[in-house]
Amino acid sequence: MSLAFANAGEKYSIQKICGNPRMRQYLYKLGFMPGEEIEIVNKNGANVIVSVMGVRVALSFSIANKIHI
Repeated sequence: MSLAFANAGEKYSIQKICGNPRMRQYLYKLGFMPGEEIEIVNKNGANVIVSVMGVRVALSFSIANKIHI
């Protein structure tokens, strides 16, 4: 399942990061790595706010769609 369709308030484990190498590298630098636990803090419209490695990050729907949980 894609992170874009996850429920707010739930914790998940990242299974896979999709996208081109540049996008994957960008997400890795933010802490989005396979096996890492994340929590969906809030979803509002086209944005998803997640907590990863103790840091809150806002992602667009299209980027969140590249993160599989």
